[in-house]
Order: sequence, then C-alpha cells, then structure tokens
Amino acid sequence: MKLRTEFPVAGIHVDDHYYIHNRQNAFVYASDYGNDGGAIQNAINFADTDKLPVVVSPGNWDIMQTIVLKPDSEIIMARNTVLRATANVNVLQAKPRCRITGGKIDCVHADFTSAALYFDGSDRFNLANPTQVNNIRMVNTGLGYHGKGVYMRAEQQPSTESITGVIFSGLAIDCFETAIKVDVIEAPESTVKIWINANSGNNLFIYNCVHGISFDLNGSSSTYLNADGNTFTNIQIQATSESLSALYIEGDYNQINNLMIWDWKNSVNDVAIELTSRTTRNMIHTGAKDTMIADNGTDNKIITPTLP
Repeated sequence: MKLRTEFPVAGIHVDDHYYIHNRQNAFVYASDYGNDGGAIQNAINFADTDKLPVVVSPGNWDIMQTIVLKPDSEIIMARNTVLRATANVNVLQAKPRCRITGGKIDCVHADFTSAALYFDGSDRFNLANPTQVNNIRMVNTGLGYHGKGVYMRAEQQPSTESITGVIFSGLAIDCFETAIKVDVIEAPESTVKIWINANSGNNLFIYNCVHGISFDLNGSSSTYLNADGNTFTNIQIQATSESLSALYIEGDYNQINNLMIWDWKNSVNDVAIELTSRTTRNMIHTGAKDTMIADNGTDNKIITPTLP
C-alpha cells in the first residue's frame, strides 16, 4: 500500500503519486484504505513492519470494532478527526511504547459502557519505554454517564500483569461514568503480583462525569494488588448534578497535584475526595475545602489552602 513522505497537514489530502526518497520519513494514511475503523486498523497493520506513523485525516470515522495499536506504533489525528464509536466497544486499545496524538473520540452508541481508550495489563507496559497519549478529547454523546474515558485494567492471571510508564497530557473527558479508571483485580487464590504503578498525567480536564479519577483495588490482598506511585498534575474537574466523586484512591504513594474542583455544590455528595483505609502516604494538593475530603488512610498528606 501507499507510503507518503509529505508531512501531514490537517485538511489537505496530498496527491497519490509520489516517490519515497527517505523511508524513515514516510507516513501511512488511513484514508488510502477507506473511511472507517477498519481502514485505520488496516493502515496500522501495514505500518507495523517499518514502524511508520499512521495519519488519520479530518472527518468522521465510524468504529464498529476496537482499533488495536501495535507496540511501538504511532497514530496521528487532526484536531477535527472524530472516531465515532457506533458500537459498544473499546475504541482504541493502546500497546506498549505506542504514541497517540490528537483528535476526538465520540462515543455515540446509545448503550455505550466500554472505554474510549483502553490499556490491558497483559501487555506488560513498562517504565523504561513510555507509552504516550496527547491532546485527545473524549466525549460520550450516546446515552451519557456510562462507560469510561480512560480505562487501565490489570487482573491476576497465571503470569504477572502490569501497566507502568504511561504518560497522558492534554486530555479532555466529558460525560462518562468514570473519566479515568485504574482497576486492579484479584483472582481467587492467586499469588501473582499485579500492578498499575508509575504512570503520569498532566493537564487533564474532566467535565460532567459521575466519577472523575478512580484507583480501585478489587480484592482483599494488600500484597499482590498495587496501584502505587502514579502522579497526576494540573487537573480541572467541573462538577454537575450527576457528579458523585472527583477523586477516589486505593493504593499507596500516589501524588495528585494542583487539583481544582469546580461547583461541587451541584453534587448530592458532600465528599469529593476520598482516600480509603487501603491508602498509605499519598499526597494530594488541592484547592478543595477540608469538608470535601475524607481521609481514612495512613500517613497521607493533604495540602489545602490556608484561609484566614
């Protein structure tokens, strides 16, 4: 299939006839394969051999099946590229060391309960080679208040599962049940250690979600389940009447810096930030009032404004 050496410009579809002068500077255009999710997947598959970036041009792309990236792959979307989830599927599944940039994910399916962006711990994401997600808007315009914007999931299996070294920047997440969910799941009688640790987020904007950021340890083990050492910075959360929690943490040594929560008075819950009894030495820096915070953990540090 076609390779292109022209740098992609939003809104401009270059001529199909060209020469490859430098394969390292080539791009693969999803529009050469069609105009839906299958076309994007075919472009990703073709680009995998030489690890070439895939460009998804402006316009609406209907997604009926999960688009699964490849390790070390890159997908570039224009500002007005829209991936429309017309089925109840995870829209994009990231893989280790991949890079996803730009665009919008619009979950239009009426019964959407999946995730706009999905990470599976069985892929063994690692800290030495980060995975990057930048400047994406995610919105649920279907039924609303269901599904997840970002879903990171690790479950005990015969082998270890882990998600580390994922970097988020410039995400805007609107109208999901949970904007960002970290889910560590126990299996009966398993002694395999699993973790979602050492991930980083910066400049996160969350609007009109039932739950903002949630770290969940689903099981009784305090030894084998870990959601530790994640750092999120510069977070803006706009509450509405649908909002039940802004930040929920189970896990240790996580840092949440510069968290602003707007109009929590709209929520039916007094508590916006909860650190459970399964937390130790987390640090939260927030503009929220003390009355909006419930800390049931050990040695957590919460910094709020000092009022006269």
